[in-house]
Amino acid sequence: MLKILHLNNYMSYTSGVTRYIYNIVKNTNDIFEHEIICFGGGAEELLRKQNVKVTVLKYSGLFTLPSIYFFLLNYCKKNHFDIIHNHHRIFDIITAMLPRFKNKTVTTVHSKVYGRKLFSYEAMKLISVSDSITNHLIQYYKKSPSKIKMMGSFVDKSDVKISIEKDVLKKQLALSENKIIMFVGRFHKEKGVDVLVKAFKKLFQIDKKVVLVMIGEGEEEKMLREYCSVNNLPVHILSPKTNIFDYYNIADIIVLPSRIDPFPYVMLETGLMQKPFIGSNVDGISELIKNRVNGLLFESENVSELVNSIQMILKDQALADKIARKLNSEVITNYSADTVISEHIEFYNSLV
Repeated sequence: MLKILHLNNYMSYTSGVTRYIYNIVKNTNDIFEHEIICFGGGAEELLRKQNVKVTVLKYSGLFTLPSIYFFLLNYCKKNHFDIIHNHHRIFDIITAMLPRFKNKTVTTVHSKVYGRKLFSYEAMKLISVSDSITNHLIQYYKKSPSKIKMMGSFVDKSDVKISIEKDVLKKQLALSENKIIMFVGRFHKEKGVDVLVKAFKKLFQIDKKVVLVMIGEGEEEKMLREYCSVNNLPVHILSPKTNIFDYYNIADIIVLPSRIDPFPYVMLETGLMQKPFIGSNVDGISELIKNRVNGLLFESENVSELVNSIQMILKDQALADKIARKLNSEVITNYSADTVISEHIEFYNSLV
């Protein structure tokens, strides 16, 4: 049985990377022996429930990198891993400097980052989650196409469990009479959360029955709370949830107004839950979403266009149902564990 060590920075319930690792581990745990090393984040228990060993290292900035390097050096020397799978650039850089202990290194590139060209993405193989990432690796980092393996993210239908009835949860949140617009993810400028609350402000001036539910965490949370308080907006900012599907279930629309987004898990989970999706016309979002076919697209940072897109779905239930059904069909057919996991198994086996 192959031993695979996964290295990631923070394991958070709102992180698509966390769900990516979880889905690989969950669906191959009877074939491979997985282990995780990370910097914490709160969602470690998600992996431990799969009987996977999770080691949490303390990270306090760049000055702690030498101690992390020597820990990994000794740990990999004692434990004979066949594959080291990096999920963050910081670990790609560290593992590139480790001696080879008969293991193979692979890095999944989950995001578009810049700088450190001489030190980045030196693993033996790179996994790209979207065409936009592949192009970024080739054009910006000058990586050979032969080094890159395109394998998209995927979701698992068996994870969809509704533990709180829709009406009960809406009542608990005092949202029974409202139309719910929902955002799930990091509160970060990349995700366009500032664009969303500006659009919601305009929308609320038109329709007092709408509310915005934002589930996540991040550096922009203080700004969001202050903006919503100053403008007296009905925005519910909630911490990450262990069962996000309970919350998807109450949403009328899922919105992802990202400035950069290689291939968001939220988009796939929206399809899994058969909900209408609105996303910005960037990167991996536009690779899957076709406007008015399986979702709505708006130009990134265009507040007025986002308002119009939300209104379009709220006013046209037939359109909302059509795009939701189409996205659901495409996710089930092309991005579910049933159809994709065999490719990951074949890839791991090909490395050794």
